Amino acid sequence: MGQDQAVLTCIGVCVGIVALLVVILIPMSFVGLEWYEMGFKRSKSTGSVDTDRVYTFGLHFIGPDAEFKKFRASAHFEDFRKITIFSKDRLEMVISCSLQYFLRPHQLQGRMITLDSWIWISLH
Repeated sequence: MGQDQAVLTCIGVCVGIVALLVVILIPMSFVGLEWYEMGFKRSKSTGSVDTDRVYTFGLHFIGPDAEFKKFRASAHFEDFRKITIFSKDRLEMVISCSLQYFLRPHQLQGRMITLDSWIWISLH
């Protein structure tokens, strides 16, 4: 009886540890994006970014070792002021330009290049 009790105790402890891990890890696997965000799945341990799928707003089950590299889903504005350029006949001109663009989820797939901490997206 003593040996059977020890085996049952060991099994009970193992089942308890597994249940505790499941209770902790399952909620950690859900990550949310706001209505104004899009994102790529990024591994916390390796830092690699999976560009095969673009996630939009909502709560997503991506695993405990993942997070999102987030982008704004709303309009992006770029202003270039007082840019000095030269014409073909060497006349100096100063121009200003404003751009507005939206990131489209289907065009972001597979197009992310990371350089240090900056994110550059080719918009071809």
